[in-house]
Amino acid sequence: MARALADAGHSVHVLMRKSSKTVALAGVDYEPAYGDVVEPDALRAAMDGCDWVFHVAAVADYWRADPGRMMRINVDGTANVLSAARDAGVKRVVFTSSAAAVGLLDDRPSDDRCRSIYHRNNFPTGIPKCSPNG
Repeated sequence: MARALADAGHSVHVLMRKSSKTVALAGVDYEPAYGDVVEPDALRAAMDGCDWVFHVAAVADYWRADPGRMMRINVDGTANVLSAARDAGVKRVVFTSSAAAVGLLDDRPSDDRCRSIYHRNNFPTGIPKCSPNG
């Protein structure tokens, strides 16, 4: 996403932890901002001057996930992103999730009219998937 935006001529800021691997960003013209979605001040600083925010951060390893960590990052982190975007005057936030957030169908492609299956299972991702996505 960062590469496509930069290649299209947009100024790109990337929020990342100091420990983040950046090999996928090699050759991309971007401004790094260090922090985490659970750090409101870092989010506000990273969004300063931005018109759009693409929120793609999440814990997705449900098979070994700590439910508390998932809630902090996937739910609280999303709330922090939205709050920081509002405070920074961001014009649009694009929230990225997975098809699992809207449910999986056998007979047709899933879309936002599908009902999530997470409320019926025991995966630790259930509550975080249902919370930020409605």
